[in-house]
Amino acid sequence: MSLWIALRLLLRGGSGYSRFVSWVSVIGLTLGVMTLTAVISVMNGFDHELKQRLLGSVPHVTLINGQDDSALRTFAADARVRQVAPYFESFGVLNHARRVQPIMVLGLDKAGFEAQPEMLETLSEGALARLMASSNGAIIGRPLARYLGLAEGDNLNLLLTVPRGESLGSSVLALKIAGTFEIGADPDYGLLLLNLSARTAEQWGQLGQTGMRLQLHDALDATSIVEALATVPLTGKAGSEVIVNSWIGEYGDLFRAVAMEKTMMTTLLLVVVAIGGFNIVAGQIMMVNDKRSDIAILRTMGADQSLVRSIFLLQGLFVGVSGTVIGLTLGVLMATQVNEIVDALEWITGRHLLDGSYFVEVPSRVEITDLLVTGIIAGILAVWAAWLPAQRAIQVDPVSNLQT
Repeated sequence: MSLWIALRLLLRGGSGYSRFVSWVSVIGLTLGVMTLTAVISVMNGFDHELKQRLLGSVPHVTLINGQDDSALRTFAADARVRQVAPYFESFGVLNHARRVQPIMVLGLDKAGFEAQPEMLETLSEGALARLMASSNGAIIGRPLARYLGLAEGDNLNLLLTVPRGESLGSSVLALKIAGTFEIGADPDYGLLLLNLSARTAEQWGQLGQTGMRLQLHDALDATSIVEALATVPLTGKAGSEVIVNSWIGEYGDLFRAVAMEKTMMTTLLLVVVAIGGFNIVAGQIMMVNDKRSDIAILRTMGADQSLVRSIFLLQGLFVGVSGTVIGLTLGVLMATQVNEIVDALEWITGRHLLDGSYFVEVPSRVEITDLLVTGIIAGILAVWAAWLPAQRAIQVDPVSNLQT
């Protein structure tokens, strides 16, 4: 009974203007929920791709001056750890054809490269085999190679700054390009890969920092691994102190900025959804004002306050829930077809949205949790928006409204 009356009021009741405001509130809530769903999905996609590309090419946890000992072998058996292996790291400058580029140098053995499948997938064909077979081979980012005018087989010089007593010195390595990689992130322009087996540990130690690095199955476990390592007595090379670092120290600010941007964008879009909720309140209150005489008739015919409340509450809930469901559906559809939308915009404007970025396509990742949170928030807002006009409806005085 209540549901039938509520739908009749929504479709045919009230003045034309009040019905117009009610349907506009549905459209407003739909657009707000749709935009919120699509934007969060795209931001999830960018965040996921950035983590996959960036964290798949850098050491997750490093132990500067660390060495293979019993304590470290214990961590190698941890289910969270993919591999424990030696590494070399330094900073230097590439010099070729009168162009220079500051760069981070990372040296790994073959097993170390194989523990980074995300990096392996981006290597040019045969690059790893040529690197392992060469004593002076190097793998460079493909965009950086284009910038420096380098191709496979070309020679280049690497200038490393090395400590010498209380001062600094330099060392020049003559290298040959064994291959290239392109992961679609900052390392494409700032990372040079070397063969750790080409020199002894003592020789690498004279050129930069050496130690052990832990590659994890999930890079987000780095914090817990570092905390666990702090409780273990690690033995450093030649009695030196072991310094434990993780990718968070270098790239943590980047991901915190991405998370903050997502939070701010979500908050702003929730305000848009809230505006849709206020529109529901306005439309329903107008409907109550238009139907004061009808409410009075129902009351005189024996309808109690709970029936009147349920009529307008169901009407408001129908408006809110329909806007939420339609918005979520369109948002998911928009998120899954975002690249077709971007292509259409490129056809209209003549410029691709991702020009100048690392990405060829807009990544999108629909998370069930985000859909549930969005639906719950919009649902709570719809209940609130329906409850206020329903409470106003039961306060209508039957006597005075029958006389008018």
